[in-house]
Amino acid sequence: MAEQEKSSQIDRRSEKRIRSQVSIKYRMRGDTKSEAKVSTTTDISAGGINFESAELIAMGSQLDIELVIPLIEKPLATTGRVVRIEEITKGNYLIGVGLEWSKDDDYHTLAKYAQHINLDELLAMAVKRKASDVHLVANQPPIFRIDGVLTPLDIPPLSGKDTSQMIYSIMNDVQRKIFDDTMELDSSYAIPGGTRFRVNVHIDKGNIEAALRLIPYFVKGAVELGLPKVVIDLAMKPKGLIILTGPAGTGKSTTLAAIVDIINKERKSVVISIEDPIEYVHQSQKSIIKQREVGADTLSFASALKHILRQDPNVILVGEVRDLESISMAITAAETGHLVLTTLHTPDASGAVSRIVDVYPPMQQNQARAQIAECLEAVIAQILLPRKDGQGRIVATEVLIATQAARHIIRQGATEQLYSLIQTGSKYGMRTMDDSLLDLLKKGLITKDVALVHAKDKMRINEFVQMSTTEGGAIDGKDVLR
Repeated sequence: MAEQEKSSQIDRRSEKRIRSQVSIKYRMRGDTKSEAKVSTTTDISAGGINFESAELIAMGSQLDIELVIPLIEKPLATTGRVVRIEEITKGNYLIGVGLEWSKDDDYHTLAKYAQHINLDELLAMAVKRKASDVHLVANQPPIFRIDGVLTPLDIPPLSGKDTSQMIYSIMNDVQRKIFDDTMELDSSYAIPGGTRFRVNVHIDKGNIEAALRLIPYFVKGAVELGLPKVVIDLAMKPKGLIILTGPAGTGKSTTLAAIVDIINKERKSVVISIEDPIEYVHQSQKSIIKQREVGADTLSFASALKHILRQDPNVILVGEVRDLESISMAITAAETGHLVLTTLHTPDASGAVSRIVDVYPPMQQNQARAQIAECLEAVIAQILLPRKDGQGRIVATEVLIATQAARHIIRQGATEQLYSLIQTGSKYGMRTMDDSLLDLLKKGLITKDVALVHAKDKMRINEFVQMSTTEGGAIDGKDVLR
C-alpha cells in the first residue's frame, strides 16, 4: 500500500498534457476561512496544471485544489505545490502546480481523461447541451450540432486511434463483423440513463469516424412539435399511404413517432415498424407496438415487408423506402387495407410522388401512377428552421392531401400541377411551404431572412414585411397581425 501511495505522489511531467477549459477552485492548504478562488486552466495533465491568476502565489506554496472537468461527473479533489510562476502581463500570472494525489482513483480518472475521452460521458454532455448530433472526426475535437450550428468542444483533438477505440467500444460482435466486411454500419446505442442515439459509422481517409443522432427519450406530441392539425386527422386514417419527406436531419423520424404515438393512444391497432435502426421506442398502450430493427431483427426492409402481412398489422411503418422492391411492397400493403407510414428524401411534396414513380422501369410507370393515385392519403414535406429567439428550431411543413383532384393529376402524370392544387386546397388541410413560412413569420417565430432563404415566392414574403411595416406592425414582435 505504501508503494501505491508513493507512486501517486511522483512527478508525472512526462505524461500527456492537454489544453482544456477545466474550472479549478484553490486556496492555501489549511486555510478554511477564506473563500476558494476560481480559475481556468490553460493546460492539464495528471501530473500538473497551469492556470492564470491575478494573485501572485509564492513558489513552493501548498494548495488545496478542486477540479471541475468537462465529461467527468464529480469534481476531483487533490493537493499541489507551486513549481512555476510567470508574469504574463502586469498583474496577471501563470501559475504552474505539480499535483500530489492521495486518491489513486481520482488520479486514474484524470489520466484517462487526458489520454482518452469516454464516449458515454461525451454523449451525456451532448444531452445536457441539447445537441441534436455528435460528430467524431479524426484530428478534430468532438463536434456537437446545437440548434443546427456545428460547435466544436473545447477539448483536445481526437486522433484516428481515439475515434477508432471510442466507436468500436459501442459495437457488439455482430456489428463489428458487419462494419469490417462492408466498411459501413447503421445502428443504435443507449447510454446509462436510457438516452438513445442513432449511429452511423464510416471511414474517411482511412480513419474510422461516426455521426450520432440523439433520439429524445420522450415522444413529443404533434401540437408540441408545431405540426398542422391535419396530421392528427391523418393518424386516424384506417388505410392508405402517408409519406414524410424532406432533406436529412429535418425531423421526419420525429414526426413519424408523433403519428405513431397518436395511434397508440387513440386506436386499438397492431402497429409494426421496420426501422434502420430503431429510434424512438414506443410502449404499447391501446395499440400493440412491434418494432423490428434491420440487421438485428430482420435482414432488410424488403425481407420484413414480404412477411409482414401475415403478422396481422393494421399500421405499418417503414423507416425509409429505398428501392423498387420496398416501394412496391409498401404500396401493395397500402392497397390491401393497411395504413402505411414511410419517409423519402425529396425537397417538396409533389417531388415525392415523382420520385416514387421514377423508381419504376418506364414500362411500369403508368401502372405505378394508378396505384399511387389509388392508395395515397397525404404527403408531408418538412424542414427545420432556427427560431428567432435562439431557443432551438421550429418545423415548417408543406401538406398535400390526396383529394379526387390530386388523384386525377397523379394518374395523368402531371405532377407539376400538384403545387397549384396545394395552393388552393386549404379547406382540405393543404398548405404550401410558403404558407407555413409566412405563418411562422407572422407569429414572430422566424426572421425575414430565414423565410426568404426557403421561400419559393420571395416577393410574397417581402410584400408582407413591407405592408406590416407600413401599417405599423413589427416583424420582430410576438405577432405582427393586429
